[in-house]
Parts: sequence; C-alpha cells; structure tokens
Amino acid sequence: MSNIHQTGFLAPQSLLQGRYMISETVGEGGMGAVYKAIDMQENNRLVAVKEMSQSPYQNPTKLREAEELFQREGQSIAAVIVEPIA
Repeated sequence: MSNIHQTGFLAPQSLLQGRYMISETVGEGGMGAVYKAIDMQENNRLVAVKEMSQSPYQNPTKLREAEELFQREGQSIAAVIVEPIA
C-alpha cells in the first residue's frame, strides 16, 4: 500500500511550502493530522496546519465534497481572531 495519500508524516523542522516550519504533530485521526508550526513569513507566528487524507475517498465526487468542506472549515477558523493572553 502506498503512503501517497496518508497523513501524519511531516517531520519536525520540515518546511512546508517554503513558509511553515513544522514544530510537532498535535494530533492524528482517520481523516488527517494537525501540526503545530511557525509561520516564517508572519514574524514567526504560531499556527496550526491541518492535513487532509485523501485515502478514504474512492469516489471523485465525494473527494471534491470533502475538499470543499475542508476549505470552508479552514476559512471559518482563519476568520476567528484570538487575542494573546497577557
């Protein structure tokens, strides 16, 4: 079985898209993985990076629907501004 669509394999200190330095894996599940990372282009801001697995989706229509839901979830989360605790 190929690992091409599996998640949870981003190693600490790896650089994602030339921007996000992975610090650690926060959680993994059947649908993906979440990583703690540093945004190197935004003053080393701490961020969460979510990775979606494509392996559960054999049907291209279901995969497209899951990708759209994943995008909407990301947009909703990004819209929430969290103030740092002093």
